[in-house]
Amino acid sequence: MKKQFLTIGLISLSFWSQAKEVISKVDQATVFVSGAQVQRSAKVNLEKGENLLTFVNLEYSINPQTIQIYGANDIIVVSKEFKTQTVDEGFLPKEQKDIRKTIEKLDKQITFINSTITNYRNEKNLILHNKDVRSSQEGLIVDDLMALAKFYRKELNLLDSLIYEDQEKVNELTKEKNELNKELTAIGFRNTMGVMVISIISKEAKTANLTLDYVVNGVGWTPFYEVKSDGVKEDVNVFLKASISQNTGANWDNVKLNLSTGSPMNYGQIPVVHPWVLYFSNTYQKKGYQTRVTYDSRRSMSNAYGGAMSNSSYMQEDELQTLANFTTMTDNMTNMEYSISLPYNIKGNNGKAIVDLDEFIMKAEYVYYTAPKFDKNVYLLADIEDWEEFDLLPAEANIFLDGKFVGNTFIDPSQTTDTLSILMGKDERVVAKRTKIKDYCKKSFLGGKNTTELGMQVMIKNNKGQDIKIIVEDQVPISKIEDIEVKLLDKSGAKLDDETGKLTWDYKLKSKDVKSHVIRYEVKYPKNKTIENL
Repeated sequence: MKKQFLTIGLISLSFWSQAKEVISKVDQATVFVSGAQVQRSAKVNLEKGENLLTFVNLEYSINPQTIQIYGANDIIVVSKEFKTQTVDEGFLPKEQKDIRKTIEKLDKQITFINSTITNYRNEKNLILHNKDVRSSQEGLIVDDLMALAKFYRKELNLLDSLIYEDQEKVNELTKEKNELNKELTAIGFRNTMGVMVISIISKEAKTANLTLDYVVNGVGWTPFYEVKSDGVKEDVNVFLKASISQNTGANWDNVKLNLSTGSPMNYGQIPVVHPWVLYFSNTYQKKGYQTRVTYDSRRSMSNAYGGAMSNSSYMQEDELQTLANFTTMTDNMTNMEYSISLPYNIKGNNGKAIVDLDEFIMKAEYVYYTAPKFDKNVYLLADIEDWEEFDLLPAEANIFLDGKFVGNTFIDPSQTTDTLSILMGKDERVVAKRTKIKDYCKKSFLGGKNTTELGMQVMIKNNKGQDIKIIVEDQVPISKIEDIEVKLLDKSGAKLDDETGKLTWDYKLKSKDVKSHVIRYEVKYPKNKTIENL
């Protein structure tokens, strides 16, 4: 058994060493949310009989189980083997080679200086080891002792000074080396590459076009939107984009891209149908209004672009608005796939790219919304009724109103409401105030019960130069306990939801006009009990 193992090892080494080196190119990649299906091509000169080919400079995160090889009909693929190894200097661009040579010189300088520091420290230890003056020594006078002390002081101070100076040199050289390593990383340097050795039998000597097809990890894409409106009388322009991140270790140059919402792996197992139980989400919604909004522009932009803004070669807005014309969307029943006809260059290390996928022009009805009991801000919403006709993906959205970034929200096409409401940001020119009416706030005791009467005033002012449609919401308490009685005294014409106690006003407010709403209610409860949340 042992002899057989050694034979296999020798064959494996021979298999790798005899292979002919092949340089290939990535032609296209189907990028999934996580992972990608990559196609590479290479023109290879084959001899009649067996040929051993080494495809070098591949992605180092290839899934070996997914590798497929295509070529002419009269060739037979006998075997294939994939591994990773240190990247050959010959595959590095000149810029990276020059930086690495500089780093090697710095390493040599650092090693030499560290050796010198070690010698100084050994010399210092030698002096310190022999500094004792034994009492048995005869003839040692004060002058000799002073001369010896002066020697130690001079030599030790000199050695400490030399060690300090050389250590400072090492620190400076190390700092320079670290900066160069950062520069290497920024320009896509990789220390590891994928290598594939293939055994092919050809019936005749020929030049063959071979294609490698495989799944690779370390790459993915995230959708996001830019939602733009020039005012409450204009349509909403929605731009669907994708942020691609690439860390496969191999640069993609002039590659045709497809983006898919599916998965690259087929696990060979049919799905199991489980019960479909409907439930409410935890996110507060009113008529589909998304309240998840952030107005920190730096955080919002970073989140929506997946951190890619600073690393990608971002194009001007007028160019971006035309790039979606080069994208075709296909609904493949199980997923959506976007084909981008324009080729892209993406680095293999920390590579980033922004791709335009689609554009939508949506007819919208603009309405303002406020619930001043919880939030004094007034928000502008764009209500879109026929939103199902658009192929939307769940994603973060950057909102631009009148050319200015106002915040971000989340578009969720899985919602079941008839109207898709996009939060367009808050408008400080519409003011909402909620205050207590002192004359209506009082407490009394009668017939063994406490009675608390409360009155609130909700005021809305339109400081804009145009009329607006606004929805105002507030609430009165409700009771699920027999001992607590709630009576609504005044609702100022609001629509009341008896189940929730919600009050809703829906109306048009003229420019510069002010509208006031009064809410009055009383609560009765036993005198020996206390309501904590009244």
